[in-house]
Amino acid sequence: AILTGRELEAGGPAAVLTAAARWMAADPRRLLYVSASRVGIAHAGMLGMRRAWVNRAGDGRRPPQLPADEEWPSLHGLGAFLGVGSPPFPVAG
Repeated sequence: AILTGRELEAGGPAAVLTAAARWMAADPRRLLYVSASRVGIAHAGMLGMRRAWVNRAGDGRRPPQLPADEEWPSLHGLGAFLGVGSPPFPVAG
């Protein structure tokens, strides 16, 4: 699902992520949050979500308590990690 803060009537990363989990009626621990935002990744971790931090710039300041296997230099390889095939369209990054 692709959701925005406006659709969820929530503002700020923590409120949006909490509202999204509620909207999907899902346990946050069963969700994967993919983002290049250090702030969003940190909030997702506080909610117990699995994370994939897309660190394209090679920023050495890893978000708090982010395991190394949740950091990706691009979206390439994420599909294999998740056990799915290559996307049917090109992936930037």
